This record gives sequence, C-alpha cells and structure tokens, in this order.
Amino acid sequence: RSTLFPYTTLFRSVYLRDAAAVHAFRTALDIAIVYYGEAGTERYIAFAATADGDPASATPHKPYGHVNAPSMYPTGVDPEGTIIMYKSQGAAASDGGNEAWYSRRGMHRPYYSRVDIEAWVQLEALPVVLPVHQALQIEWKKNYKYVIAFVDGAESDSEASAAAAATKVAMAEAYSRYKGRCVNVLVNVAAPEEAQRALEYFGVSVDDVKAAATAASGASRQAV
Repeated sequence: RSTLFPYTTLFRSVYLRDAAAVHAFRTALDIAIVYYGEAGTERYIAFAATADGDPASATPHKPYGHVNAPSMYPTGVDPEGTIIMYKSQGAAASDGGNEAWYSRRGMHRPYYSRVDIEAWVQLEALPVVLPVHQALQIEWKKNYKYVIAFVDGAESDSEASAAAAATKVAMAEAYSRYKGRCVNVLVNVAAPEEAQRALEYFGVSVDDVKAAATAASGASRQAV
C-alpha cells in the first residue's frame, strides 16, 4: 500500500479503488494511463502485460492504473474495457489535449493486443514535434515514417526561434492527418552536428534538403 495515495498495487498496475484515488493518480503524474473495465478479461490481460513490460512501471510512481467499479467509469467508456491516457498541463500543451482514448478507430492491427497498446502509449506520450536528438534515441514500437522539417536559424537566435515556432505550429496542425503512420521531426540546420546526424540517419543529402527548400519556396510564391 502506498503512503502517498489511497490506492493499492496489483502487478505493476495500480488499483484505484475510489474517486479520490483516481484524482490523486491523475494529478501526481505527467502521464497517467488508466484502464476502466473488469480484471481478468482479455483486454485487461493485454493492458496488464503492457504495464508489466514498461520499465516506468518499476519506478515508485507507476504510470499505469486500473478501475474496476462501473460507477467510476467516465461517460463514453466501453464496459468491455477502455484505456485513457491523462496528460498533465505541461504534457498536454505539446499536443493541445489532456486526454487520449485508446480506440478502435483508425487501427489496422488486432485490437487490444499488447503490441498495439505499447505502440499507442509510446506515440501518445511523445510531443507532437520531436527534436532530432530525441527521435534518434527512441526504439520505436512500430515502423513509423518521418515528416522532417529542416529549420535554418543561422542568421540570428531570434529568427531561429521564430522559424522553429512557426514550423512546429504548422506540423502540429497537420498531424491529425497522418498520426499513427508518421512522426514529426524538427532539425536545426544551424547545429551542424545535429543536422549531420539527421542527414545520415534519414539518408538525406544536403542537395536533397536544398532542392526541397527551393520547391517549397516556389510553391509559396505561387500561392501568394
């Protein structure tokens, strides 16, 4: 039994026995993943296996919790089992939302398998736009394609910040169209080491980047 919150643990998922426990669990963590449904079902077993396999579950503040009492289910929960990821204000600010529901919509692989839950947790917990160093360090659960933006801020720090901010906004706005298939990566060309790592990793040449930039610039002028 935890000395911090009114909940108990089962395996590496935290049993949330009342509304106070759910609130404490959600507000104590940047990312909290809660399963609403009966224990022992196929969906619960897949969720529990995901929790057991996540290294974060071995820490004192386990990010996985489960609620078994139907009276505590949020509106819209599938009584057969639903997973909801709750994001703190800081985490939510990266993608504009504080909740993500694990849903059948848009899924192409077996529903409620450990493989898909793990991939979903990984994707939803990440910011919408990844800096290149973070993208290259991740061992992806699924084979995502990349949407890569190269930002050149060599002229001044203020211009670099403005360009990066504008690019992030544009990528975030487009993200819903390809989420689950592609991830966004932002590369700062003014940081030579970072840019070179990105070019080598993604198999892109400097000429490729220049050609893409020229084409984009021409398209922008035509649009105006």
